[in-house]
Formats: sequence, C-alpha cells, structure tokens
Amino acid sequence: MSLRDIQSATKHFADENIVGQDGFGNQYKGQLLLSSGQLIDILARRLDRRYGQGTKEFQTEIMMLASLKHPNLVSIVGFCDEKIIINKYEAKGSLAQYLSDPVTWTQRLQICIGIGRALSYIHYDKKTQF
Repeated sequence: MSLRDIQSATKHFADENIVGQDGFGNQYKGQLLLSSGQLIDILARRLDRRYGQGTKEFQTEIMMLASLKHPNLVSIVGFCDEKIIINKYEAKGSLAQYLSDPVTWTQRLQICIGIGRALSYIHYDKKTQF
C-alpha cells in the first residue's frame, strides 16, 4: 500500500487517531478506500524502533498475518514499505480492552473457547513454524 493512502486514511497519523500502542509503536485508526471502492475501518500499526521491534519482527508479523485466516485472529489488509502494517479495525479493540468491560461468565467462557480454537489453529491445524 502507498504511504500516501495510509496517511490519508489516518489523517497523517494524527494524535486524535491513536487508539493504543503495542510492541511496534502507536496504533492509528482510520478509514481506507480500497481499489474496489469499498471504505473500510483500519488500524495502522507504525513501527517505532524505540519499542524494541525491528525489520525482522515486522517481516515475521506480515508473513504470519498473511498466512493465518481464522475468525478469532486479526486480519491483515496490507502493509507499507515504510514499516506500517494495516489490519482490519476491530471496534472492541484488544482482548484486554474487551475484557475490561462488564462481561458475563458465559461470555468469558465463550472467549476462552475462541482463544483455544485460535491457538489450536496456529499450533496444530495450520502446521506453521511460528
């Protein structure tokens, strides 16, 4: 993806679009217009080496996300050579954010089952080296 498209989607990585941080650095929400004409909500994860990650981790993340397709795993939309990964934006945010809201024990159990299925997919079903 072009840096210009990502900058446009995130309003040039505006501070008001920061929705979190991870090992890569800041996470920016935005809306990206796809070549199909569809407008989607995205999360742009911009690599900042001060957070301890580098090129190797960036490339590994892209390879993992591109090869793993599961309903309980985040989806990659694309990436930019300027070390930016574009994911589909999940309105509930991370699992930690989701669990900080009031959640019933039944919902917690369903979440645990979903996590177990995702882990099984990654480690056993997919036969990857991750």
